Amino acid sequence: MLYESRLGHQKLFLLKFNSFRLGVVLAVYGVLTSAGTFEVLDVMFPSASPSSPLPVAQESDEPCYVLLICGLRFDSKEGKNGEVQILRHHLLNWLLGNYGGREEQEKVARIVRVIIAGNSIMAKKPGGRNCFSQMAKYLSRKMIHPSVEAASSLDSFLKQLANYVPVDLMPGETDPTNHLLPQQALHSCMFPEACRLPNFNRVTNPYCASVCGITFLGTSGQTIDDLCKNSVTDDRISVMLNTLKWGHLCPTMPDTLGCYPYESDDPFIIRQLPHVYFAANQPAFSSSFCALPGAAESNTHVRLLSLPSFCESGYAALVNLQNLAVEPIIFKTSASI
Repeated sequence: MLYESRLGHQKLFLLKFNSFRLGVVLAVYGVLTSAGTFEVLDVMFPSASPSSPLPVAQESDEPCYVLLICGLRFDSKEGKNGEVQILRHHLLNWLLGNYGGREEQEKVARIVRVIIAGNSIMAKKPGGRNCFSQMAKYLSRKMIHPSVEAASSLDSFLKQLANYVPVDLMPGETDPTNHLLPQQALHSCMFPEACRLPNFNRVTNPYCASVCGITFLGTSGQTIDDLCKNSVTDDRISVMLNTLKWGHLCPTMPDTLGCYPYESDDPFIIRQLPHVYFAANQPAFSSSFCALPGAAESNTHVRLLSLPSFCESGYAALVNLQNLAVEPIIFKTSASI
């Protein structure tokens, strides 16, 4: 690793620091050795301001929840034996209060928002290859184009859901939107029914929102995936914690992950710590309540959440807005048991 200035460049000797990535902004403190190298004794990062205090809950207050889910993957090819449709059917009926006992239904009734974090439509495979048919409609034997069929199925799903609870829909890697980050909200023409409902919100990726005083910050997963490709570790929680420590959602952009070329501003800078930080479409479910290393201020604890694709794992995550506890909700079909 080299340090470069107007006076030349100097080789940096880092004895115990090995978690840097290309693009990380930092300051180093150390001494110049007789060998001509700069021995780094400490490293400092631009710090984000602490998160706002959690709202004070009354003892009589029942907890409210936010449901996080990703990877619904609506497609014209719905998978072997229709397992994917069955999983989504179970999810929708659970959210509508048709499943479970009284306690379970009361908990579901206290869900104040559902965040769908990307990969809702299989418009293209991970890596950018388009898997929606490129054939003109007049050349197809089907009356309805497969891509229109998939979007229509998602629209119907969202309409039923948004009739009962606010829904935020983020785009992801496989969705039909721009490839460069930040990804813009999916076009309203895809959801003629859901867009009529005030509860339905089309949002961007990355996404930041405040729900009942709790700040949520998250991505559909491309940023964490890219950092792990250039890392010796595949621990998604530790990588997410590093991005908070670095104060940037993905410092490897635009070198290894495409982003819009901003001239004077960087929308990926983390200026204030969120209460909940999530990365969707990850290999496995994991969660941790972490404090930033070396942070002396209060309100530096963040709930980190790595969420796998629903259609691959059957996982969703229920976040308690009183104490930020996370409960995994797991759906299975008879074929997956």
